[in-house]
Amino acid sequence: MRANTRLSVRRAVAGATSALLLAAGLTVVTDAIAPTPASAAQDPTSCQGTVALVNGGFEAPVLPNASVSLTSAPLVPGWSTTDSLNQIELWSSGFNGVTAAAGRQFAELNANSPSRLFQDVATTPGQTLSWSLKHRGRSGTDVMRVVIGSPTGTLVQNGPNLSDGSAAWGSHTGTYTVPAGQTVTRFGFQAVSSAGGVSSVACSRPSR
Repeated sequence: MRANTRLSVRRAVAGATSALLLAAGLTVVTDAIAPTPASAAQDPTSCQGTVALVNGGFEAPVLPNASVSLTSAPLVPGWSTTDSLNQIELWSSGFNGVTAAAGRQFAELNANSPSRLFQDVATTPGQTLSWSLKHRGRSGTDVMRVVIGSPTGTLVQNGPNLSDGSAAWGSHTGTYTVPAGQTVTRFGFQAVSSAGGVSSVACSRPSR
């Protein structure tokens, strides 16, 4: 949606929409890649490079305090979405009474439709990656899942469904070992269900 001034909007979103509020991160664990036979004598272990999500905490673009924005995905560094209008819903701490889990901003998995937020990162086959995230429901218990794999293949769920209520942020972690031949890995954060079902939310968002 476009806006040139501050305005109050009501949006109706279908399916698994209520909050699914998300703050995400991705780091490499300390496991090393097994060396090739030729290098083993000189370097018993081959250290991994750092892998991280771009804008993992959804801190950019910067929103005014206690506000929400339906932002075009290309304007959110690092992130892509399956949203029907290609928008990502960002909240700043205090909007709807929700304090950010870390920093001052976070995202809702669903903007205009049940959605997946995702990023592609360069990886090395054999790396073990450790992901972590904070998840919170909006009007009850909401459910999400983490899916990982090759951008050109089928993403596979990593770990169980993640269920959290609206009273507090839940913390979740998992690991993923990059398979042979996979030099780019897609990390996806996907809505499964929400307590609110179809929701209508009154909000104000900043001018663009």
